Formats: sequence, structure tokens, C-alpha cells
Amino acid sequence: MAHSVENEAQLGGWSRAEGSILRHKREPVPTAREKPAVGVVGRELYAVGGWGFGHGYGHTLEVYVPATGQWRSGPRMPTARDLLAAAAISGEVYVVGRHDGDAFSGPLEIFGH
Repeated sequence: MAHSVENEAQLGGWSRAEGSILRHKREPVPTAREKPAVGVVGRELYAVGGWGFGHGYGHTLEVYVPATGQWRSGPRMPTARDLLAAAAISGEVYVVGRHDGDAFSGPLEIFGH
């Protein structure tokens, strides 16, 4: 089987990984955390909440823009959240649920463009 050789310039910033998977060169998320929820609106990835090392439950909302390969800060979430869920619906990210260390609860917040 013949294989084509592609370089990053030919792939427009994307690089070929093993097999047919393409990986995009990207900046790491600015806020280190575990268990954020994510949602995709248009061509942007929203990373919300999570547990941040050294700063507890997260109010953080960050948006990755693949077209620029950069992250931008979103609005500070009113409710700090860990163990949450997010879904993208009609151009907005719906964020629900949280754990505050003692109990689970379900405030709903909506973020979008």
C-alpha cells in the first residue's frame, strides 16, 4: 500500500498522527484543572468549571478557538463547579450540576456568544 507524505504546511497547521488521525498543534488550556465539562458552540470549545489544583472548585470558563489555536477567557461563572455537566444547544452552553465538597446540587447557567 502506498503512503503519501504530508508536511504541516500542506495540512494547514494540522499534523498527521499514526493511522489517519489528524492532530492540531495547540496551546495548553490556561487554567490547570481536572474534570471540567465541555461543550462545542459553532467552531469553539468551551471548557467550564472543574477542580483546580491550589484554587478548589472552578469559576473558570475558557474558550478554545481552533482557527487561531488560542484560548480566551470567558465570563467568570457565578457558581463554582466540579463534577458538572455541559451541553451545547442552539449556540449556547448549558451548565448544570455541581459538587461543593459536601453535597450535589443543580443550578443551571447558560453561556454563549
